[in-house]
Amino acid sequence: MEINLIVEADGSQHGDKKHSEKDYERDRFLKKEGYSIIRLWSSDIIQFSDETCQLIYENIQEIMTNK
Repeated sequence: MEINLIVEADGSQHGDKKHSEKDYERDRFLKKEGYSIIRLWSSDIIQFSDETCQLIYENIQEIMTNK
């Protein structure tokens, strides 16, 4: 079973307007193509690794339930 989940690890540069607009357009395109996207700050992934894994797991479960 394909999950089609993309996990984006964003650095601080994604907080500026230029990157935010590109991210928005990319996410919009990928969602139209059937992908789910989770955007996380890379610093949060490092600092909260257990919570990050749990969030990814929950998203996978939700996707599998809705298929």
